[in-house]
Amino acid sequence: PDNGMQVVMFTHSDPSVWAQLALIMWKAGLKVTAAWNIATETESGGLKDGNYVKGTVLLVLRKLTGNETAYLDEINMDIKAEVRSQIESMQDLDDKEEPNFSDPDYVLAAYAASLKVLTSYKRIGELDLDYELDLAINNPEKSQVVGIIENAKRIAYDCIIPTDFDSYLWKELSPSERFYIKGLEA
Repeated sequence: PDNGMQVVMFTHSDPSVWAQLALIMWKAGLKVTAAWNIATETESGGLKDGNYVKGTVLLVLRKLTGNETAYLDEINMDIKAEVRSQIESMQDLDDKEEPNFSDPDYVLAAYAASLKVLTSYKRIGELDLDYELDLAINNPEKSQVVGIIENAKRIAYDCIIPTDFDSYLWKELSPSERFYIKGLEA
């Protein structure tokens, strides 16, 4: 029904899989109205070592009832704002001494934020859902939706700045320089 909801729990680190999920939801007439990461890998369950995802994303889905249309340039700005908002809210709640979220968890949050924006429109420009879903599965590097979600990942990495590091300088660093500094922080 129009006032119903579903909750989907999802964990995956590949942007093309997130694009497939977005397109399936979109095609089914569902929109993501809320998304949140929860820590599912805890000490009681036995933590693994390494840089892996510690959380699962909970996506709240509702029926898409509007007929709104957007264009790619518009949603890119919306996604940027949504990714920043999602990551900032996670960072505000995270324990600074013993963080619950790692960088991969923030990237998952960025993927979820991009789904929230993508699925909120009935149409996006001239995107054909069937064609995009086929590309996301069989040729992800050519899919515009995969590209949108990969861009959300880049936005997330711009937001995940080490404590007391200048944000302007951070954005000027190459990925390898960022990796080195994140290693020093750890």
